[in-house]
Amino acid sequence: MPNIKFEQDRLCDACKKGKQVKTSFKSKQLVSTSNPLELIHMDLFGPSRTRNIGGNYYALILIDDY
Repeated sequence: MPNIKFEQDRLCDACKKGKQVKTSFKSKQLVSTSNPLELIHMDLFGPSRTRNIGGNYYALILIDDY
């Protein structure tokens, strides 16, 4: 078995890419949608401490940008 040295506080390439933080998109001053459902923002979150109306601990939020 080869002798492998472990260097503390160093990340492999896959770990670096997984920990990268993406910058936010710049705000637009004009409306780019002309019909409903052209641009939808979605967010899935959970588990939360409280149950929702359906008895689940997760929620999906959909926002139409129209």
